[in-house]
Amino acid sequence: MPPLQGWLLMWRRCPRPETELKRITRNIEGDTPGVTYGLDVLTFKGSDRSAPGAYLQAALHGGEYPGVAAIHFLVPMLEAAEKAGNIAGNITIVPMANPIGSAQWLNSEPM
Repeated sequence: MPPLQGWLLMWRRCPRPETELKRITRNIEGDTPGVTYGLDVLTFKGSDRSAPGAYLQAALHGGEYPGVAAIHFLVPMLEAAEKAGNIAGNITIVPMANPIGSAQWLNSEPM
């Protein structure tokens, strides 16, 4: 299993504190029968509806891992800030924007 796929499994199983964090996994059907890809979307609810929101995504191209790592460490901080009521606008995060590209490997490298 490629290292990133193991990280995604850990991401989905990791226990999180009670917050308003909303986690949705959208399934994308693959070309081969029985193959699906999961697209996680995390939403943090802000306390002020008039405040500007933010959208963050990582790994738009299959091998772009620094953003994935940054979001991995950012999400617990945002959860704590949300629990304390310190988030003004809504924040939407897509930790792996291209799960299909991240799953395609050639010569030990993502395509």
